[in-house]
Amino acid sequence: MAEQNSELYALQPKRIGCLLLLGILFVPYVFVWFLLKPGYKKTARILGFSWLIIVLLIIIIPGKGGNEPAAGVKSVVEKPSIESDSTIVDTPTTIPEGKVVAVLLEDMMPQKQKNLIEVLKKAWEKSEYDYTEAEKYKLIKERKNSISNGYQMTDWVGTVFDAQFHQDANEISLVIVLYQGNDLYETIQVGTGTSADPKHRAPTTIKEGSSLFDLALELKSDDKVRFSGILYLRDYSPWSAKRADDNPLDSFGQQSFLTKFSKIEKIE
Repeated sequence: MAEQNSELYALQPKRIGCLLLLGILFVPYVFVWFLLKPGYKKTARILGFSWLIIVLLIIIIPGKGGNEPAAGVKSVVEKPSIESDSTIVDTPTTIPEGKVVAVLLEDMMPQKQKNLIEVLKKAWEKSEYDYTEAEKYKLIKERKNSISNGYQMTDWVGTVFDAQFHQDANEISLVIVLYQGNDLYETIQVGTGTSADPKHRAPTTIKEGSSLFDLALELKSDDKVRFSGILYLRDYSPWSAKRADDNPLDSFGQQSFLTKFSKIEKIE
């Protein structure tokens, strides 16, 4: 009688335990093989191996897409140009709140800033002495046609080169680098200038009591900033060999524009 009961028990289908079921669900390529042991229903085996196939397809199929472009499709980069201030709108890159992302300043630049930099960089494609006078004339003319006096900057980004408090004038002079090439000569900067020297009174400096003063006071060299303001076709640096009213576009060297800032914020 005992032998008969044991035979009947052996013939009864096995139930899939909770642990085995969890194993099949999350690691099917390991645990599904336990269903091949004697006693499990055929239906359970079909369902288990079907789930294994689905999981493998999910893993394998996305890897076949790759990043290669479709045949016959060419990658085209549009060459930036500046027609006029009215035809270009600054479109800064936005980053979702709460998301920690390492972003290069270049990726955060609005298109109008990128276009300006590309126009000014043309003078550094080769040595200044390798340009003919005709080539220099064309480049300078293109610059002046592209950049008007009172050029509006909205949410541009850059790196603080210098921020100094002038106690005798109760003001801050600020210099921001928009672009730094391979040589110190290849630099585009915007700055307030300083009115510490009565001969070079600059209405663009950040005066004590203004809304930007406390913010600018906290800035240090190499800080990344986002700013808005007006760029004027005058050199910001009265201490240089140039006069403060020189047009930076006339020179093939470092481009330094006098700027009246209306907004400054540090990029953390």
